[in-house]
Amino acid sequence: MQFRAKMFAGILALVAIGGASVGYMLLQSETYTIALVSPGTNQVYLDGFKDGLVEYGYMAGKQVTYLEKLGVPIADLEAVLQEFVMQRVDLIFTIATPTALKAKAAVAGTDVPVVFAAVTNPMRSGVVTDYTRPGGNLTGVRLAGQMPKALELLLTIAPHLTRIWVPYNPNDSGLVQGYTTLLQAAEARGVTLVPAEMTDVDELTLAVQQMPDDMDAIFHLSSSFLNPHITKFVDLAITRKIPLASGMGINYQHGALLAFGSDGYKMSKQASRLAHQILQGSAPGDLPIETAESFLGLNVQTAEAINLEIPDNILAQAANILR
Repeated sequence: MQFRAKMFAGILALVAIGGASVGYMLLQSETYTIALVSPGTNQVYLDGFKDGLVEYGYMAGKQVTYLEKLGVPIADLEAVLQEFVMQRVDLIFTIATPTALKAKAAVAGTDVPVVFAAVTNPMRSGVVTDYTRPGGNLTGVRLAGQMPKALELLLTIAPHLTRIWVPYNPNDSGLVQGYTTLLQAAEARGVTLVPAEMTDVDELTLAVQQMPDDMDAIFHLSSSFLNPHITKFVDLAITRKIPLASGMGINYQHGALLAFGSDGYKMSKQASRLAHQILQGSAPGDLPIETAESFLGLNVQTAEAINLEIPDNILAQAANILR
């Protein structure tokens, strides 16, 4: 086979777990080494991936060894990924568009497979050229449709909005793709986006301090750079008494009025199945790109703090509500 999939030495048996869920027990003599790389610091993505593989019989320290790199600056991703390729790991799991792009370059000309998650638009960003048969060394789980839907929900809750402040990092390719999609949706609705460029923490802090007074709302685009600072944007929105919408599903828990996006844990667990297929012998380029499911989360406490009422029809659509 084109890829270095190790053959199982034992029996692949389908077993019932607790009479309710089903998983695989892998009886094998060989082990696998998987590199986990993310520019963000949120462990939940890696936990979802590892827990997913447990259901297929890959136990850490037994059938698989994990090499984790969290919080890698975008400028350092290339070196980190190349080091894993030199170590001849069996698979690399990456989070976010910049990481997937760097991984694609790092594994070019090798047989090291890559599974990615949280990539905004794999084709437009150049990660893959086809969703059905991506080819090459990569496959994974993409994000899709969050930005226009999140904007639609925001405007349904607060139809008076005309100017939305958007934190923006031009060095983050995934964020650039997200902003482009959001901009198209905003223009179609006659809403003006006001991007605030920030490439490091100092610029972010200054931008928060200098947000113009005439902003009606804040839109937080999910990215490895912006996500750790969500509370700064939430505090700003509550102080100004304006709504904040986020494209990261969990951020309603951190004070965003609404969050519409994927669940990082579930998305990475979804990606683990692709990794399992590759370790069994499938070529990643033959495995179609999958799409992560998105969920709506609402924060009623925040709505009360900014004197905004969430309509009942929007509350009825929410998968999660913080009251």
